[in-house]
Amino acid sequence: MSHHNEVGFKLRPFQISTVVIALVGAGCAIYGFALGLGTLAQPRAGAWPFLIGLGMFIAALVLFFTERDNSDYEAFSKQSLVNVAGFGLMITYILLFKYVGFTLATLLISIAWLRWMAREPWRFVLWYSVVQTALFVVIFSILLAVPLPADPIVNLILGKGL
Repeated sequence: MSHHNEVGFKLRPFQISTVVIALVGAGCAIYGFALGLGTLAQPRAGAWPFLIGLGMFIAALVLFFTERDNSDYEAFSKQSLVNVAGFGLMITYILLFKYVGFTLATLLISIAWLRWMAREPWRFVLWYSVVQTALFVVIFSILLAVPLPADPIVNLILGKGL
């Protein structure tokens, strides 16, 4: 009877998520770099995506090589799908933001998040989403003067037309 010891590397299930996170982080960092980083005094559009992507990549690598078992991780369940849906909504927000502007994208994603993910009643969803969106517009567009893409709703409010 011969015993053969296999030498090799096998991914443990909890390590698969770290590989996915590392790949997403690397993708974000590459995309941010392609957009341009700018300087610390004058960051460009790619600065935050690059830094966050790099942070994700490094954190995933650390976890990949230091974690030894899955005792600190939640088992995959129906709740896990809610997390995936939340990630999908954030991707949708980014795409909507680019095409319909900050205001409408924020309003639509807030409604979707509160109604279908948090399961709040329609009455609460509608008033809360409108108030939240208005506050975000005031804070980012007016008070902080964050340069945002053309926003048809803000343009209408300010009398600039579509």
